[in-house]
Amino acid sequence: MSNVLVVDDEKSVRDILGALLVRNGHEVETAKEGGEALRLLQRSHFDLVILDLLMPGMEGLETLMRIKKSHAGIKVIAISGGSRAINMDFLPTSLQLGADRALKKPFDSDMLVGTVNELLGN
Repeated sequence: MSNVLVVDDEKSVRDILGALLVRNGHEVETAKEGGEALRLLQRSHFDLVILDLLMPGMEGLETLMRIKKSHAGIKVIAISGGSRAINMDFLPTSLQLGADRALKKPFDSDMLVGTVNELLGN
């Protein structure tokens, strides 16, 4: 069983992804922003982080860089629907900064579970 941290500012996304991962045999904790995620990473061991890139507070790209600096072995899946306000897609940048995979919202459950299993070697 793997430990997964889901980081997204939208509670509904955290709840849906968490339930999906638990159904597929993973332990899940959630955080609503980057600072909270980093605090959880200091207290607990995680095998994988699913990280939204657009959040208030500490945004996803900064969170990603900090995770990779302090917890280099943790796999990271970056997720984002892009920004309508500035018409930018941050997913390619997340890969350049160390994300192991990048998924554009909305994605289907099979894609997410397959990506998680691939990264965790399941």
